[in-house]
Amino acid sequence: MAVLLAASIVFAVRTTEDPCVEAWENAGERSDGYLTDRAATPYLAMMFATRHEPPANHRISGPDFIAACRAGAIWPIAMTIAK
Repeated sequence: MAVLLAASIVFAVRTTEDPCVEAWENAGERSDGYLTDRAATPYLAMMFATRHEPPANHRISGPDFIAACRAGAIWPIAMTIAK
């Protein structure tokens, strides 16, 4: 019974994780909380292609990345790295 309960709790936690947060964790090299220019390039390209407003300084922070992901602007790229 305890094993079944523990398994169901782990499953519940796994299914409620945010794929955009997971994608950010695997998005690439960072410096001072921002993606490096090299790591940010494909995400900025998708933001421009989908007409999503990129960050003013073109530096992608965690909140910028997650917001763009949730809006669908970088979803195709973000979901390939979230796995």
